[in-house]
Amino acid sequence: MKLPWKELRPRVSLAAAVLGVAVLLGAVARADRPYAPSRDYHLQNVRVSLHFDLDQRKVIGEVTHTLSSLRDGVTHLDFDCSELTVSSARVNGKDAKFDLRDDKLRVHLEQPAKSGEKFEVELKYEGKPTSGLYFILPGKDDPSRAKQIWTQGEAEDTHHYIPIYDYPNDRTTSEMILTVPGDWRTVSNGKLLSIQDAPNGQKTWTWRQSLPISTYLISFVAGEYKEKKDNWHNIPITSNVPRGMEDTIDPTFSHTKEMLDFFSGRFGVPYPWDQYAQTAVDDFVASGMENVSATTLAARDMVHAELASEKPEAADGLISHEMTHQWFGDLVTCKDWTNTWLNEGFATFGATLWEEHYYGVDASGYRYWREQNTWMQSRELYPIPI
Repeated sequence: MKLPWKELRPRVSLAAAVLGVAVLLGAVARADRPYAPSRDYHLQNVRVSLHFDLDQRKVIGEVTHTLSSLRDGVTHLDFDCSELTVSSARVNGKDAKFDLRDDKLRVHLEQPAKSGEKFEVELKYEGKPTSGLYFILPGKDDPSRAKQIWTQGEAEDTHHYIPIYDYPNDRTTSEMILTVPGDWRTVSNGKLLSIQDAPNGQKTWTWRQSLPISTYLISFVAGEYKEKKDNWHNIPITSNVPRGMEDTIDPTFSHTKEMLDFFSGRFGVPYPWDQYAQTAVDDFVASGMENVSATTLAARDMVHAELASEKPEAADGLISHEMTHQWFGDLVTCKDWTNTWLNEGFATFGATLWEEHYYGVDASGYRYWREQNTWMQSRELYPIPI
């Protein structure tokens, strides 16, 4: 993920990135759990079905967790859950008792579980999240704005719109089923399986993430979008921007396929996911987020056609940073948030490698020198020891 403070320095040096992440870790330590909690179960699959009340900015959802107990004697299953009202819980098809307190949903089992015992837990819920899921809608100051809904899970915000185990020390496959207005598009993790008609002129989009991922990397974007399709070694490549921003697609994303070639070769591991989608959203809380196979980017960082000649490196620093995360952070994921600097350090290093490869050693060296000087003058970063 690229944080807003990095916008001033789109391609920071590795040293600056490591120092900057120290600031992030301080925030993570205060707001989230720095160390991995113990687990009672292994999450195997998450099937999420969502629809929305735009007028109330409400999400209405159902989630089915397939999981297995990690030890004998488990009497209940806990899920992270904030800002949501849970109306029912079922375990293996039977109604189950549950209670919600202190941002934890506890679902009680009929009898203590045995190690390895498998369960399907179905939850129905709704809520008006203020984190994790965001409604971007027209208002009196911007009546023509494209309607959008997008998510941001890192560090621990997925549980604001899905009751779920919300920590990176487990990995699961996932399904995302989204029912939205018929003229909207959606983007989520993995492979698009189907688009089907739904009542009231809506459509239901079904996505499947077939390789296990950490739950903070589950995501979706839905809204009034324009898409450009491409293909790289039989993997779908899409660039998605809000309606009205079509002129930013080519100037911003023109190097995507060449970057995929470069990083696959340099890292020695081919790009591992079923697609690569890049989607711009308005009012994003960061510059970019490396959701598995479906990177989310801030619309403010897109390059408009009339300004492309003034930005010869376009948004390559941001694009290459988030793409590197598809390997470092997504394919390989830190167990806990104290090691976030590894994710960000490798991603920033990847962006530097791309700059050196495409723009030359001199350009990369000059950028490195300039960022070093920027760090020396930064009151925010200078006091932090390496």
